[in-house]
Amino acid sequence: MVEGGTLVAPLPRQPGSKEIRYVHRLGAPPEAAVHPPVTAATAVPMPARTAPWQAEVTALREELAQLRAEFEAFKRQFD
Repeated sequence: MVEGGTLVAPLPRQPGSKEIRYVHRLGAPPEAAVHPPVTAATAVPMPARTAPWQAEVTALREELAQLRAEFEAFKRQFD
C-alpha cells in the first residue's frame, strides 16, 4: 500500500516555474525528488569551481613562454 493513500505527491515549486510538479509514489523516488534543486545558497562558488582550470591555464602559459624562448634561441643559430 502506498503511504498516505495517494499515488502522486506534489514537489516543491522550483524558482521560475509557475506550474506545480508531481512525482509518482509507486517505487523509488526519482532523482529530482531526492536531490533538492541547486540554489544560490547551495551552489559551489565560482572561484572554487574555476581554480583548477586557472591553475592549468597558468601552467600552460608558462610552458608556452618557455617553448617560445627555446625556439627563438634555436632560430638564432641559423641567422
